[in-house]
Amino acid sequence: MRTPRHVSARLFGTTKLHSPKPHRCIPQRLRRAQAGLFRGSTDGYLPAEGIEYIYYDQLDSYYSDQPNDPDLWTIEHFVSEVEQVRQALGLNNDNFFLFGQSWGGMLATEYALAHQQHLKGLIISNMVSDVHAYNRYAREVLGPQMDPEVFSEIQRLEAEEDYENPRYEELLMQHHYTEHVLRMPLDEWPDSIMRTFKHLNKDLYVHMQGYSEFGMTPNATLGNWNRSTDLPRIEVPTLTIGADPRSRLAFQFGAVNSDWARGA
Repeated sequence: MRTPRHVSARLFGTTKLHSPKPHRCIPQRLRRAQAGLFRGSTDGYLPAEGIEYIYYDQLDSYYSDQPNDPDLWTIEHFVSEVEQVRQALGLNNDNFFLFGQSWGGMLATEYALAHQQHLKGLIISNMVSDVHAYNRYAREVLGPQMDPEVFSEIQRLEAEEDYENPRYEELLMQHHYTEHVLRMPLDEWPDSIMRTFKHLNKDLYVHMQGYSEFGMTPNATLGNWNRSTDLPRIEVPTLTIGADPRSRLAFQFGAVNSDWARGA
């Protein structure tokens, strides 16, 4: 098993610094998953494969400082965090592969558009290049795959904006996350996955994407995100991966610009 590194975001006044913290020792990627989610969900997988990778927790995530300042919850700020981490660790285009899962895929795309000269390669996992296309896909494909009665109840709760109802989370956990987060019964989920939900920063999560898993809220930070026409600007070798060829990446990221991965 490879020796890992962990980096956390520290806040001093208005200057964001990043430094290693000693309480974790797990190989990780230099990227994270959904906004506000503790990145423990990868603990149970990549280390066992002997893959060395670096993870960091964004500001307001579990292991980082938590000023709880929505003014810092912007794409530009989080891109600057990635760049600060890269500089602090001395990574460059000889050794820096950036992996982005879900929201991390959006952020990795944004980082590549701003700083691709520092990348050796880019990996986008389970993310689209256009939120509007994903919203349609979630409503028209993912939702109807569920039991009709379950999906109807979820839609009713969303229409009533009753997101804090325990029943809403129960329905998602039992019928959505077991298909699109980890395909096994909830009582078999490993601790590494459960910690992700336990340490969720819900305020940050909702601010960035909204409450619903079936489309991002228009007034959320990512509500109108669309980089599909900018993909040809990314020239570094790029790999896109997804759990199902019919899902997010095949539907949107790769299909929008089939020659985008020309550097791969």
